[in-house]
Amino acid sequence: MIFYIIRGMYLVLLNSVDFIFGNIIEVGHQKIANNFGVKNFYHGEAPFWFDLVLFYGGQAIFFYIIWKLYQIGFTPLDRVQDLTDVGWGDGSKRAAANRIREIQRIRKSNELPPVYPNGWFAVAESRNIPKKQVISVSCLGETFAVFRGDDGKINILDAFCPHMGANMAVGGVVKGNCLECPFHGWLFDGKNGVCSHIPYAKKVPDFAKVRRWPSDERNGMVFVWYDAEGRPPQWTVPAIKEIENGEYPYRGRTEHKILAHIQEIPENGSDLAHLGHLHTPNIMKGTDLAVALTANKLLDFIHHEWDGVWKPLEAPNEHRAEVTLSHSIPMFGFKPKMMDVHVRAEQVERDIMIWNNKIFPTKPMFVAEDKLIPRFRRWYSQFYSKNSPRFGGFRKEGLDW
Repeated sequence: MIFYIIRGMYLVLLNSVDFIFGNIIEVGHQKIANNFGVKNFYHGEAPFWFDLVLFYGGQAIFFYIIWKLYQIGFTPLDRVQDLTDVGWGDGSKRAAANRIREIQRIRKSNELPPVYPNGWFAVAESRNIPKKQVISVSCLGETFAVFRGDDGKINILDAFCPHMGANMAVGGVVKGNCLECPFHGWLFDGKNGVCSHIPYAKKVPDFAKVRRWPSDERNGMVFVWYDAEGRPPQWTVPAIKEIENGEYPYRGRTEHKILAHIQEIPENGSDLAHLGHLHTPNIMKGTDLAVALTANKLLDFIHHEWDGVWKPLEAPNEHRAEVTLSHSIPMFGFKPKMMDVHVRAEQVERDIMIWNNKIFPTKPMFVAEDKLIPRFRRWYSQFYSKNSPRFGGFRKEGLDW
């Protein structure tokens, strides 16, 4: 039954293409006849190759359009913004790059929290690492070799082979649940980092091993555990059941590269006062703050209103906090319930323009209504420890020459 339905759809589509492009061919023939003085170009005097090129070329264009429409409607849409794409106004990328260097210079003289808090960090998407594949990931001042073994489980090792320093994620081969170095063939077990085989050595020394990093795979993402004291994971990544059971299929994402300390992003959730200013103008006014925050009689008939609460959770989830927001969109003074919608990505990009250009004051000038921000900072301090790396001192030594 399904075969006949598909066959019928194909014949309908084929006849439609033949009808559409058959007429196009005849019109094309007639135009050529008019231009070159040929009396009957379509009937007998047109070169055979012309019919082939025009007909099949037209079909190719038609199916290309169908394929693009399919991609838009049924495949995930990933929107990736580079560091210079968002958050710098309407200037050129060169101007943004100059501004980035200036901001970095200013921040060097500013006291910042440790650069990496202790916790779980997403380093890759599960869909990008099939079985027997390895990728190189640079983050947290480290370079990781992230691979999936034959058992389907993710392993994360230091990428650089302790033998001669080759990056095992570049040209390395996954064998079973181990990773083979492309330089000399040393084989490292993904479960513990121990070298299990050296092809030219009679014996594998006991000290031959590479660091293995604790990892977890949840919600379609691969996570690595980072702890400046070397402690094992203190909690697990919470699972989002709708993603785990497939109820929420992947439909794409918006990704931004941001010039900011990592603490700035979650701290935004406790800064409820900024919602009533930065996110009040409607999304039609865009993300350039010089435009969005300027009065506009044409666009200001509609705006956003916000209210919310930030609070940390109690044990055993004291490492988590939640923000509850209520949001409405008044129009001409009325608040229709149908306009209570979720925030779009353009609103988030307004924060990015702030983050990219701000400093991190260690002693902000708060007023009473800002009470949640110092509360957040006290709560967030639990993720720093004695050996948490500081800005300017986290790079590993040994290559300064």
